Amino acid sequence: MCFSFHLRLFLTVFFSFPSILFADPRSIVQHVCEKAQIEVESLDAIVPLRIKVEEFVDFDSFVYSKAAVGDDTLFVRSYQYLNDLHYPDQIFCKFKTQESIARLLGVAISGAPKDCNSINEILFNQSLDHIDSDTLQRFHNSKLNVVFSRDQEVEKGPIWIETHISIDLVDQNILRVRSASLRTPDFIPRFGGARYCKVLHPIAISSIISRVIQGNE
Repeated sequence: MCFSFHLRLFLTVFFSFPSILFADPRSIVQHVCEKAQIEVESLDAIVPLRIKVEEFVDFDSFVYSKAAVGDDTLFVRSYQYLNDLHYPDQIFCKFKTQESIARLLGVAISGAPKDCNSINEILFNQSLDHIDSDTLQRFHNSKLNVVFSRDQEVEKGPIWIETHISIDLVDQNILRVRSASLRTPDFIPRFGGARYCKVLHPIAISSIISRVIQGNE
């Protein structure tokens, strides 16, 4: 496939994220981590709910940061990770568990928490909804199928930092996407009630779509 196709596909995926629209001044990173907090911890039914996402530029500052709950606000931490080629492919999100939110804000949460990969699947399908019909047909005609598997759950923050989203060809027909997740019980001092997720950047999503299409050409 030619460079122009890859560029067009990336721009289509990029502009499928609402934060790109002028109506939303937040960055992609902030938008994604807010959406992850709501989706992964099943907060859809809590209205109103204020979420303030801080985007870190300095990696070490992000590593030592923690999500928090204020009087009526959830404070989420985010970071755009650059791979070895120096372009972003993952978004790191730190937010709070529904147990911690329910206790600190005095609200009831009915839905169960989900895998971090649930937000990756939502963003991926959202991107597919925006590509042109010809490209979408080529995607669906491919012998490669994208599968979003259960999270790789880790127990400590430093391990989560080092464990990236895996995108692996597990057999000839399945491209498996797996996120890294950390979730701590609410009762643990200092680090309790934490939920950490790795989320696909639009660049990574467009790369997956391209890889699937190439699998049939």
